[in-house]
Amino acid sequence: MSETDIADAISQAVDELPAVIPLLKIERPHASAQCPPSKVKSAADLPGRLFLGSLDSRSFRMTAEGWNATYLDHGGETRVELSFAKGTNRLWLEQTWRGIWGCGCTSSSDEFGHLARSVGGFPSVWDDPAKEDLEARYNVQYLPTQDGAYVITGFPDGAFKSLACPVPVSKLRNLIACHRKMDGDPAIKTNISGHLHLQSGAVNYLVGRNGLFASDPDILYTHTFGQTGLPPLALPVWETGGDGTRALTVHRLIYIYNVMFSFRELERVVKHLRDHGIVGAADALDRSDTAPSAPEFAAVILQAGLEVQPIEFNYFDSSQRRRTFYERFTDMDALLSLADDRNPEETATSIELAETVSRRLADQFQNALERAPLELVH
Repeated sequence: MSETDIADAISQAVDELPAVIPLLKIERPHASAQCPPSKVKSAADLPGRLFLGSLDSRSFRMTAEGWNATYLDHGGETRVELSFAKGTNRLWLEQTWRGIWGCGCTSSSDEFGHLARSVGGFPSVWDDPAKEDLEARYNVQYLPTQDGAYVITGFPDGAFKSLACPVPVSKLRNLIACHRKMDGDPAIKTNISGHLHLQSGAVNYLVGRNGLFASDPDILYTHTFGQTGLPPLALPVWETGGDGTRALTVHRLIYIYNVMFSFRELERVVKHLRDHGIVGAADALDRSDTAPSAPEFAAVILQAGLEVQPIEFNYFDSSQRRRTFYERFTDMDALLSLADDRNPEETATSIELAETVSRRLADQFQNALERAPLELVH
């Protein structure tokens, strides 16, 4: 298989593969406030959910000074305390996640929705333990919210996170089942939106720190093709860093799963993805060279909105064996192409097409190897 053959195969694959595949949108309609804060008389007047929790109607208290109520999640460990002072016509909100107080905000507007405008940034006191916990259990890279960064915050569900994860063609169908399972999970209280986007990225395998498959360009090309289900964009090349470190670099063509959700749902989303073989286990990282537990198949958790930016995100695995690089995970054109009303049949048809193209390319590649087993590229 010559370099020209590889280029032709890539061109054909990109032309035929669906660039964007929508996935079932998990929608959770919420009970809106029945009146402005100054007119509230009972729990029934309040929003049904707010930022990190769902209304505990039993907590509502009306006093001479105003009223207060509590919103709960995770058995009460996560909560939002909401109060209104009549004298100043002011709302006050405090958020606690997993027992960690994160922030408070106030609004003098007589509209609940204006609370979302009053929240500034995202508490690092939540990011740090979330990163430590999730990276200890799953094959994820957690990027804390950047200082001064714009944080997407909505009403009633607060701050949003995104997750981006490379997915082999052989596992794309798992995401259909995963989204159905999330849609039927009563513990998930807020909206979740995801899609697949055909993208490229690079992996640097440092010399002497990986298996034999990463010591030869031909073998690494075959290995990557087998792992992703799609041919790499070119034959891997040797590169040398400024410190003299040598690595064999492969440029992958791969589907990236992008999903956006409220911070409240973070652990539930990751667990569902783990249950469906999309996200790997952390304890398999040092012994696995296959998806989803290989370091180059790590899911990346980041503040919502960054996934469409050219942030040139890269990371090393914990053993400093491999560096994985993405210029971006998706783009605005992909997001704008997604319909609100997503057709499950369209998703299944698109994934079936990707599987068909993948099988045909694999057959072509195998035939080329049988013709020239000792020389992949001349």
